Amino acid sequence: MTVRKELAELLLEEKILDEERLQAARRYARREGVALVVAITQQARVPEAELAEALHRRLKLPRIDLGATFVEVDAVREVPYDLAEGHCLLPLSIDRTGGRRVLRVAMADPLDAEAIEEMESSTRCRVEVGIAVPSEITPAVQKHYRGVTTKLIHRMPSRAAPAAGEEQVTQPHHRIEDDAPVELRLRALLSALIDKGVLTEEEYVGALKRLLHGESGG
Repeated sequence: MTVRKELAELLLEEKILDEERLQAARRYARREGVALVVAITQQARVPEAELAEALHRRLKLPRIDLGATFVEVDAVREVPYDLAEGHCLLPLSIDRTGGRRVLRVAMADPLDAEAIEEMESSTRCRVEVGIAVPSEITPAVQKHYRGVTTKLIHRMPSRAAPAAGEEQVTQPHHRIEDDAPVELRLRALLSALIDKGVLTEEEYVGALKRLLHGESGG
């Protein structure tokens, strides 16, 4: 059985990182709640290009330019936002040809076995990984998950999968108000205030007239 390396081990072997900086990065990751690969670039000051090149050379995985890559909404819906954001990864596409589905994912840490196993388990897809840098993945995750309702999965607190204690993850939720124009939002707000008795229609009209005539409306 082949034991898969972890990111930290590979970077130590490549002498990109030493043990002292690695431990500082681990503490930073725990304190800030970010992926270790993000902490390595931010706190340990490992250049993203150097990190990505080392991973590409050692793992023979493709480099991905997210600025030139089309991202399928269906792929994004398969993977919860908190998994994508917490592990610095972005689902790109699903190949539906052949037998088993294949989910293509851009990852800053392609050695993140926990994230890969979780995606394979929840999506029933084989995961194919490409390498992208954290500074490209983070804004891309925010962009592509905005307004998207992701798949409901059952995230287990441990590798054993007991029926009790499972946590349901559905992030982020789509908000209908994000699609509404500002004028419609204001009309809805006004209607709600009048319905609740906070404001009368006469008060609203009076305030509107004052504004139209350039009065202070205090």
